[in-house]
Amino acid sequence: LLKPLPYPDPEALVGVWQMMSAAIAVWLAATVSPQAMVALGIVVTVAALVAGLALRGGPGGPEALLASAIAVHRAVQGSGSGVDVTAAVYGGVLRFERGSARPLPPCHPVLVWSGRSAATGPRIERYLAWPDRGAFVRDMTAIVEDFSEHPVEALRDARRCLARMAAEADVDWATPALDAIAALAESHGGGAKPSGSGGGDCAV
Repeated sequence: LLKPLPYPDPEALVGVWQMMSAAIAVWLAATVSPQAMVALGIVVTVAALVAGLALRGGPGGPEALLASAIAVHRAVQGSGSGVDVTAAVYGGVLRFERGSARPLPPCHPVLVWSGRSAATGPRIERYLAWPDRGAFVRDMTAIVEDFSEHPVEALRDARRCLARMAAEADVDWATPALDAIAALAESHGGGAKPSGSGGGDCAV
């Protein structure tokens, strides 16, 4: 672990990630629920890199950490927008667009596990094959713009907009569990939508 390495070097950092994330994962498995483990892969990556960069005297600061974390994430997983890595590095509520993020006024979202995991790749492929994305992107952009002032209404509107997109693009997006979570949230005056590409995982 103490050999000097250039930074950020994704190939060199993969070894650090594998060793340290394994140790962190063992600790997490003993201290958190299986449901919570689903969302912890990126957190483990960032935590392992913080330790690895510190041990090797790598550059400090969130920008350097983010660049290294995204490089390792893509080297291991093969793809990804970087939004989850960015959230793990900076924390808080962020607006992420075209690879950059800016903070939004704080709110207190709740994550609810739907009971099953879902693969992102096939859903993204379906979406990218859909030719009528322009109107959907404009509608979702307007909803995102409204989120800071009206987060509950924005979540409700986003869910309806995403449901229309999924129906038109033939994306396997909704599940009975996700629908039940949204209905429960709305019955208590809140709002909810699937996180990420839908099909399972978590709702916000």
